Order: sequence, then C-alpha cells, then structure tokens
Amino acid sequence: MGTKPFEPKGDVARWVPVYERLRDMTIGEVITYAELSELSGIDITQDRSPFVRAAKELLEQNQRAMKNLVEEGYAVAHPSEQTEMARHQTKKASRRLKSAIKILGNTDYNYLTPQQRRHSEVRHEQLTAQQDMIQRLARRQDQLEEGLKAARKETQSVRRETKETTAELAERVEKQGETLNRLQKMLLERSETSDVG
Repeated sequence: MGTKPFEPKGDVARWVPVYERLRDMTIGEVITYAELSELSGIDITQDRSPFVRAAKELLEQNQRAMKNLVEEGYAVAHPSEQTEMARHQTKKASRRLKSAIKILGNTDYNYLTPQQRRHSEVRHEQLTAQQDMIQRLARRQDQLEEGLKAARKETQSVRRETKETTAELAERVEKQGETLNRLQKMLLERSETSDVG
C-alpha cells in the first residue's frame, strides 16, 4: 500500500523536494507537471497537495508566487503579476461567498428545529453583511485605482510638457548664446578698428 501525500516518502515530506526546486527557479522559469510528479513521487495531476504546500512555503519564505500554465505546469510569476493574481483570487472568493449566501437563502426551514433555523438565518445575515462590506470596499478600491490612473496620466503629461519646455529653453539659450557670441565678436572688431584709427 502506497503512502498518502502528507506522509513522508522516506525521511523527507513530499513537498520539501518540490519547494527546494521552486526556491532555486528564476522569474519566468517553468516547472512541468512531469517534473513535479518526479520530485514529489506521486502523479501531481491527480494530487497537487505537495505542490500547493511547496508553493505556500515559497510565497511566505521567499515572497515569490507561482502561476499556473494550463496543461504544462507552473511558472514563477514576476512580482508585477502578483497584484492581478490576488485580484483573481478575490473574485473567486466573492463568487464562493455568493454561492454560500444563495445556499443559505434557499434553505427549507420546514425541516429545521427553531434553533437550527435561527442559526441558519443569523449566518445568512452575517454572510450578506460581509458581501455588502466587500462590495463597498471593492468600489472604493476601484475609485482609488481610477484616481491613481488619472494621477499617472497627469504626471506623464507634466513630464512631457516639462521635457518640451526644457528643449525649448535649451534652444533659446543656444540661440541667445550664438547672438551674444556675434555681439562680442562685433564689439571686438569695433574696438580693434577704433584702436587702429
């Protein structure tokens, strides 16, 4: 009989060799399902628990996230991708919360005791309040992100204008420098002419 995923294969837990490999990978590097299966000693497409545990360790200990590549394996995400990955997880959590509210909201209370019914109603109210709060926070976050985008655009516009203004000023300074040089040359020629005369 084989060992279970959380039981060590020999002296080391199945997730440890996976973590050690992930830890040594560079950003964008890919690890295939086949290699993960070899490292963990089980078919990773059937049981991802060693990978999940190793990826959790990688995130917490090394601040690096893994992204799934469908039918291929996983890659080390660039830190700039982690915000979008977190947003995706938030959306998944929101969908699950909606499902939980729907399940509780469609409970047949005829089969429940008064205590069970009250417990179900209270839990439904709590989850609904939680969903409302999450939606308010999401709207606020969206507003903040829109504000940041507008600020970035404004900053880019100011930079562009500053660059253009700087170029114009440099051109003016250069022309004025040329004019000053001509005037100095003329003054020198006059002074030489008056000294001779």
